[in-house]
Amino acid sequence: MRPLAGAMRTADILGGALRGSLLRPLAGAMRTLAGRVSCLQVLVHAQAWQEAEPVLVEVMAQASEIASARTVNLLLRVANRIELAGTGPTSTLADSAQDLRRLLTCA
Repeated sequence: MRPLAGAMRTADILGGALRGSLLRPLAGAMRTLAGRVSCLQVLVHAQAWQEAEPVLVEVMAQASEIASARTVNLLLRVANRIELAGTGPTSTLADSAQDLRRLLTCA
């Protein structure tokens, strides 16, 4: 399988999971901040930009609650990946990634 086709398949699976049609256990992981951050990382890595938008919004709503340096570093890496992706991410996702970076570095 070509890398792009594999990434697209991964994005399809994860998108379905977020909509609740596949992989029901993911819904449980999304109940915690750590689960949302992990899910966001996977979606961004898979370049599932539209599916990552609502997850990033939820993470940003809880940004003030993040006490773990590891989680902060992970989110900063996710924001970097979004920013370095160029024209792939939606404008909302790119703007949210910049806002997340500001929230995390000013806290």
